[in-house]
Amino acid sequence: MAETEVDYLIIGAGVAGMTLRHALASSRVALLDPHPFRYKLGESIIPEHFRDPVLADIRDEVPRLPSYSPKYGSMYIGPDGVAAFPLSPLDYAFAGHLRREELEARMASLWGLEIERERVQRYDATTNTVHTDRRAWRVAKQVIDCSGVARVLARAMGAEQELWRSFASWMYLDIRAVRDARFEEFLRATGRAYQRFDPGVGHPLPQREYEGWAPSNCTIVWRVRDGMFAWQIPLYDKSVLSFGVTSRHGPVSRDDLAAFARDNVAPCYETDPRPFDGASDYNRFHVYNRFSRTTSQVADANWILVGDAGFFGEPIYATGTAVAVNQALHVARALNDTGWTDAAREDYVARWTRTGDAALAARRYFFAPDEAPADPAAKVFRDRALEGTAFQLTMANNYGRILEGVKEFVSSDGQFASRFSASAEAHRAFTASLASLLAGADALGPWRVRVAYPARGGLQAALSHDAMPDLTVRVERAREGVRYFRAADGLGLAYMSLPDGPYPLRARHARPPRPRGRELRGGARRLGPPPRRRALRAP
Repeated sequence: MAETEVDYLIIGAGVAGMTLRHALASSRVALLDPHPFRYKLGESIIPEHFRDPVLADIRDEVPRLPSYSPKYGSMYIGPDGVAAFPLSPLDYAFAGHLRREELEARMASLWGLEIERERVQRYDATTNTVHTDRRAWRVAKQVIDCSGVARVLARAMGAEQELWRSFASWMYLDIRAVRDARFEEFLRATGRAYQRFDPGVGHPLPQREYEGWAPSNCTIVWRVRDGMFAWQIPLYDKSVLSFGVTSRHGPVSRDDLAAFARDNVAPCYETDPRPFDGASDYNRFHVYNRFSRTTSQVADANWILVGDAGFFGEPIYATGTAVAVNQALHVARALNDTGWTDAAREDYVARWTRTGDAALAARRYFFAPDEAPADPAAKVFRDRALEGTAFQLTMANNYGRILEGVKEFVSSDGQFASRFSASAEAHRAFTASLASLLAGADALGPWRVRVAYPARGGLQAALSHDAMPDLTVRVERAREGVRYFRAADGLGLAYMSLPDGPYPLRARHARPPRPRGRELRGGARRLGPPPRRRALRAP
């Protein structure tokens, strides 16, 4: 059998494997997958998936995918309440419902990636050699497993273990009509309380919805009975519905799944079943049982596990792709900067452990209630003096824990990176521009940057202040023909008005011209992605 030597070998050409290959600086890298662009779950993408500028060009392609439907948040329906987690309109461009194989095919094409269509048969840890059905790959540095639920290395090394018994079945329905108003009728008729929460921290939000929010623009999860949840994800511009059920009691049969679909499709949809004739992946009854698994070790000197290759708990929170992509980027940066040193490995393992702990704490609510506290959210939310149903507060607590795990691998430098400058330079320019703007504000104390992230070739941030309303600002490389609130040193600065009028800066800044762009509810303007947007400028 032929033998090929490389520095790095990546197993699996999914979103994590291709992102890792694209981000690695080395040219001696092999990317293996026997069946790339194959059907798989993971159809709901959260904003943290696309935060890093490495993915900016792919993010811009997502709305062009045939299977794309907008995602403006998530909703969890319980027996006595609904917990909604709306995305800010500034995040709409970072999320979506889509067909994974379409996304992955576009990534490979846009990035010009070469994929070796080979199946791994065994791994020799002593010589760090991967044997496939075509050749032997001798790896000089690290083997990185991004194979997802196949868990190629963990199985080869006997390091896989089951966490708890868990089962899932799913199918697809044709959406005949979308009637969002029926969801409000459903809430009134069933007496369910409705509460909106900030996805990141679990704090309740005002009841007024963001622009574009609608039940049909959300990932919806319904607790159909104890230990059983149904997910509902619209695809193809809301013409097809992915409908699945997870259970801790046992396998979900085809007849049971059809019955759940008849009784628990969200009220905003009118649907028809698709025939199980095998004509496409959307005309099949899908099953994945005993899937909650982890590994005893996630990294060694010669190998690294990324994403679901190391841990997979359940598909309900729809955060798996974001975790995997950010872990892949974290690994790529470590390999590019210092190599896989003891310190780099220990840091990765520590982050992975914290992510796993957060995920386990949240997922026990679904699959291991006997191991979880009777009310896992009670103390947290009692301390915050929040009110809501037990279901709503538990979901808010769990969702926040999951997102904390995702953010373990989001680089702090990457939060200020952009496609027009290096991280440090962008951070300095960003800080200077903010100081220039805030010097004209009637501030009684310090401003805080609550979150900052790349946004269409620029930097966007949400600022908070004890005595002022929250303020959203954007800094980008100044473009010819675009009017800004303030421009200096080649940078343009804009800020978002409040729903009831311009942001209350000092009098000389109080009435800036109104920009073009999409108008938010109440008259505010979004300063994000529209290409013909005119930013605010000083009078």
